[in-house]
Amino acid sequence: MEGVAAAAHEKADALATGANAREGKKTGAAPAVRDALALQDARDEAADVRAAILDRHRREWDTVGVLVEEAHARRGADPADAFNRMKLAKITAETITLRQVGERRAWGMETIIDTSRLSEMSDAQLEALAAGKVPR
Repeated sequence: MEGVAAAAHEKADALATGANAREGKKTGAAPAVRDALALQDARDEAADVRAAILDRHRREWDTVGVLVEEAHARRGADPADAFNRMKLAKITAETITLRQVGERRAWGMETIIDTSRLSEMSDAQLEALAAGKVPR
């Protein structure tokens, strides 16, 4: 089943990034080489999309931090306003969490590596894992 999930992710990545693993950019190369290059291009593009998502996820939490700081700054002068800002911070944090969990699941970013299978991985897969990527 793992292979089916990986293939599904690769197809979804190709659709999301506009990549097509059947069309290689290097037309002078042998078909197998073109396919391998196109597949690597698709994987690189998918990794770039995931990196952009992670970057946005990190930045989204700045909003919550600002709301909390504003609430603390106003707690003495206007406790009601401080309370409302803190409620807004809480609601914002919960909304961000739900959205990010959904995005991470949709993009296969919540995959947990089975450490008992590390000895079965190729050097390339282990290097990808060490670089923070989910090996395929």
